[in-house]
Amino acid sequence: MSNLPSALDSDNLRSDWSHLPPDLQFYLEYFYQNLTHLHYSLKFDSGNFLTTRFLDAALRNDALLHAVVGFSAFQRTLHNPDGKINDFLQYYNKAVSLLLNSLRKGERHSNAMILAILQLATIEVRALDY
Repeated sequence: MSNLPSALDSDNLRSDWSHLPPDLQFYLEYFYQNLTHLHYSLKFDSGNFLTTRFLDAALRNDALLHAVVGFSAFQRTLHNPDGKINDFLQYYNKAVSLLLNSLRKGERHSNAMILAILQLATIEVRALDY
């Protein structure tokens, strides 16, 4: 049973991921259940930004969504003895492609776009640690 907030508890998007493909749902659930501010080298996360507003922003922006899923898949791959780079690289590549398309179209630079860039950079930096 999931520990996610129910739709009755919140009007936030994170309360219902059923519209997403099963693989994205799986990695979002993994993110919600297992990743903390420590995975981002932050001392604390007052207000639970990562599991609230950050996930809400990801569910509103495909590039950020795939970057978050990519980071979650990366972390899971590190803890899975049978994990392979392709387990997360597909999401990372999709996030980069979506972000580049937005930039090429000249879309307004939104907070979600900046967060996607930072999330992708976090994957790069964390990958160097391993």
